[in-house]
Amino acid sequence: MVGRCCEQCYWFVLVTVAVYQAQYSHVVVQMLMSHLDNHSKSGAALKAEITDVLSQTVIISAGGSIGPSVLEVFNSLLRHLRVSVEYNSTSSGEQAANSRFQESIVNTIG
Repeated sequence: MVGRCCEQCYWFVLVTVAVYQAQYSHVVVQMLMSHLDNHSKSGAALKAEITDVLSQTVIISAGGSIGPSVLEVFNSLLRHLRVSVEYNSTSSGEQAANSRFQESIVNTIG
């Protein structure tokens, strides 16, 4: 529920930026990447939600410039993916969330 609310809020902000000030859509991408970096030690479910929103942001921003170099975004996502792959959890719930996070990263990258 909370994740859905966050996703809808970011969606609203992104669409507003895309419609009225498309040249600033890169700011939303930067904010989401920073948010993901700040939550690198958080649970996989939260990181998956952030990455899902990032994926939608990149799709909308693809029509224009997304600001931070695409390589920077991919490098950061790959770093998060590597940490996620190296993480070993004994909890089946956390393993499922981690798998969802990994899938979300792969979908974001393309």
